[in-house]
Amino acid sequence: DVIRITSDASKENPAYFIVQTGANVIHHIDGGSYKKIDDGRYLVTVTDKNTTIDCKTKSQLTFWR
Repeated sequence: DVIRITSDASKENPAYFIVQTGANVIHHIDGGSYKKIDDGRYLVTVTDKNTTIDCKTKSQLTFWR
C-alpha cells in the first residue's frame, strides 16, 4: 500500500502527521521521516512537497540477520 501526501512542507518548515496503518508497518518513506509511536501508529515528519509512504503487512517484510 502507498500513501501519498502533498503539502507546502519543506526542510525549513516541516509538517507533522500521525499516521495509523492498522496491521501494516511503514517500510520506506520518500520526502520525510517517521518514528513509531505505537503498534500501527507513526509520527510522520514531511519535509518535501510530495511525500510517499510505502507500507507493508508484517508478512510481506523480509528480515535479514
